[in-house]
Amino acid sequence: MFKKAKHTITKGVYVAMVVAITLSTLAGITIFSASSASISSAGQIEGYYAVSQTDGTITGNPIATPDAAIFQTDDELITVQKSISGTDADNVFDIELKVKASQDFQEWKTNPNLLDASAASYTILIFDTSTSMRYNLDGTQQSGVPTNEQRLHFAQQSALEFVDTYADGTGDKYFSLITFNQNSDNATDNIIAGQKWVNIANNTDGTDSANKTAVKNYVLDLDRYLGNWTNPAPALTTASDLIDEMEAANANIAEFNVIFLTDGQVQVAMDMGFGASTTQSQNAQAQQNAEAAAKVLHDRAEVTLYTIGYTVDREQLKWLLEAATNGAAEFNSQTGEQINDGCGYIVGDGNALSEAFEAIVQRITRIANAWRVIDPMGANVEFLGMLDQNDDVLSDLSGLNYLSFGSNTLRWNLWNAASTTDKDGSTVYNLKYRVKLNTIAMSNPTATVATNGVTYLNYIVQEISESSQNPENPVTTYSETLTAYFNIPAVSGRAVITTPPETTAVPEATTELQTTGAETTTEPQPTTEPQPTTEPETTPTPEAITESEIAESETTIVPSATTVPVQTTTEPDMPTSPKTGDSANLLLFVLLAMFSAVGLATVAAFRLYNNAQAAKQSSKK
Repeated sequence: MFKKAKHTITKGVYVAMVVAITLSTLAGITIFSASSASISSAGQIEGYYAVSQTDGTITGNPIATPDAAIFQTDDELITVQKSISGTDADNVFDIELKVKASQDFQEWKTNPNLLDASAASYTILIFDTSTSMRYNLDGTQQSGVPTNEQRLHFAQQSALEFVDTYADGTGDKYFSLITFNQNSDNATDNIIAGQKWVNIANNTDGTDSANKTAVKNYVLDLDRYLGNWTNPAPALTTASDLIDEMEAANANIAEFNVIFLTDGQVQVAMDMGFGASTTQSQNAQAQQNAEAAAKVLHDRAEVTLYTIGYTVDREQLKWLLEAATNGAAEFNSQTGEQINDGCGYIVGDGNALSEAFEAIVQRITRIANAWRVIDPMGANVEFLGMLDQNDDVLSDLSGLNYLSFGSNTLRWNLWNAASTTDKDGSTVYNLKYRVKLNTIAMSNPTATVATNGVTYLNYIVQEISESSQNPENPVTTYSETLTAYFNIPAVSGRAVITTPPETTAVPEATTELQTTGAETTTEPQPTTEPQPTTEPETTPTPEAITESEIAESETTIVPSATTVPVQTTTEPDMPTSPKTGDSANLLLFVLLAMFSAVGLATVAAFRLYNNAQAAKQSSKK
């Protein structure tokens, strides 16, 4: 009996040990899971700043509810939303933009009545000044052509008509002229010294402004600047550079227009005794350069590239149609009206050239800035790239004609973006991208900051009213350009702990450390954080709004996060995650759990031991 009891004790203790090890393992898993959870940036999300619908400035403290990410216009026609979710890396977040429109504005593109002459516009005219512009229209006469029969004459007249129409209205009309033959020249700098862009808008009384008059006089005098060869690549590159410079000065410009007019094939050399193969190679390279430079403009979301081939040989300038935004323009054979949204034109006479310019200026003044989202990054926030359907980061946006990033600002062109249809029939546009908060550059790495500056959508709405004279045919009109501002996510920074690099200490320092046993660490010195600028007293228009830098707040808000699936209209609850500041409490909880587990295992072992002792005593009786 005694041996049996002894065996029972041994078995009981073994079981208790297994229980203790199991519970300890579970506690270890808890520690690992807690450590992993603390890495997520979801716990850094503080909610959303509500913004003024007058100028987009932040009002009040962050609101930690999912609905705070959404804004709907008073007419309930437009809903804009900017949601944020955490990632598995500190200070890295995913932001999703959503625009929901109850009207399908894609159907309005070719409506000639959809004009907004009050909007500010930015247009570059690239003008061919090669000697072939002195030819007659069909190229059969290349010298001695009367001035009023030359290609240049008709091109000048069309350009002047364009300038007159473009400058009309109440908005600013910025214009830049680039001429090219063998070389390119920013002619605007010649018109008004030191000016690459000039505002040619009419005076308030409708008369020509001084800038407009100067531009028109220069266009009339272009025959003085004709030269050999047709080499458009440098001129197209200059246009890209001009746009970059303007965006750097004003990141809120939604659209640039580039009109490229040329009358012949790219040519930079001819057989002058060097051999036909050499000449062909040079011209082929120049052609490739021109097509590449045009593609850069074509692929920029904020640029609409219009191309006009001034020739009777359509095949000769076919590449211009491919370079143009939305391809070649198509027309109704009976009415002559354009029936698509193509921006490439091949014209064979002066009347067709004038019509092409008229179509272009109508499109430019039509909803010049509508259906575009301007989204600047906040102070110390880095744009990492767009997220594709698999949530992979796409940092190179070249080739996307609906999205571009420059001057720390994201520009989203909804005219060219893909959409889905909601269950209520609304059109929904989604865009998701990833950002990183650079806490090293912040004076207070754990402060609460806005992820973005003033973010807005310019849009218009269609208005249909009954006609008192003809009730069966309602009247369709369009609003002026309106603006909806997005609410802005708020996040708190999480200090980055860096491991100092290993260095070879000098002998004196080594001796001192060995004597005192002290450990030294090198803490990174943060750079000075930019201070917010003082807001002007006057309310700016969307085109004039500068990137808002929101001051960091010390307010402590309950952490929360929102995750909005792509192409989804329902909003999940905002999950919460522990912050770095809760690590001490979490560690204490885990330690208590471990001690409790060990204690329970010990009690179980002693109880088995006592039972065994009791059995032993009973056997002796």
